[in-house]
Amino acid sequence: MGKFKIGDKVIVTEHNDNMTKPCASSNKDVFNLIGTICNVHYSDWVDGSTSYGVKFEKDIGGHDCAENCKFGYGQYINEKYLKLYDEKKSEDKTMQKEKHEKKPLEQQIKEKYESKRNVLNARIGFTGGHEQTLVPKKVYHDSMTSTIAIDFGDVVGKIKAKPIANDKYDPSVAFNIIAAKAIYKRFSFPFESDMSSFEAKITAKYLLHKNSGIALDKYVKYLKNMVQIFLHEDAELEKAEQIRKNQKAKNRIRKERQKQRRQNRK
Repeated sequence: MGKFKIGDKVIVTEHNDNMTKPCASSNKDVFNLIGTICNVHYSDWVDGSTSYGVKFEKDIGGHDCAENCKFGYGQYINEKYLKLYDEKKSEDKTMQKEKHEKKPLEQQIKEKYESKRNVLNARIGFTGGHEQTLVPKKVYHDSMTSTIAIDFGDVVGKIKAKPIANDKYDPSVAFNIIAAKAIYKRFSFPFESDMSSFEAKITAKYLLHKNSGIALDKYVKYLKNMVQIFLHEDAELEKAEQIRKNQKAKNRIRKERQKQRRQNRK
């Protein structure tokens, strides 16, 4: 009786570049590939071992194992080149590897905030296509002058807004201005500079709702949240950079002290 039964998950334990290659008719190396036993082929007349038809998850340039799998995905392999695949053990190894291969702090921060931006984009409906042109790519903020600039990329470009001296509107109105201008540019609609704030807002609201089905106030709130995410990310990255610099300085001082101690012993 052979080592395996049909349906067993196995892994190939040898390369195919030696004299007794496990897959003579395959044009791809199946070493370390995981497959499923789909049929028993024959017993080797030399050593009495059995070969099995193995079905792989991708085309390895093989055959169909006597119509037991999709053509190109199968291969007959001697049992001595196969080992039962332990999924639990493999998962444990992967988890251990991920645990030890800790990502740099800057990368962790970027991935965290990228995930938050993706959630906001999905929530408002900007998951792809032309609406990506209304998604902020980078944010600039000057707290001293309350200036906000949002870069939307190539189509819309960079849009800046800030309260003018003695103007009655507060900094939050800047988001309405940016939203309106972004919508005008996105839909190639001429912006009349002598429009009143109310006229500009009504037109932008119409364009956004007509083309994207999104209310203007929802888009303005989205922009505010996006800006906060970008600013928080910048603050965390700046903090991480300072930590890195401090650690570098500490390491330099420690090395200098170690060098001094060695010299004193002489």
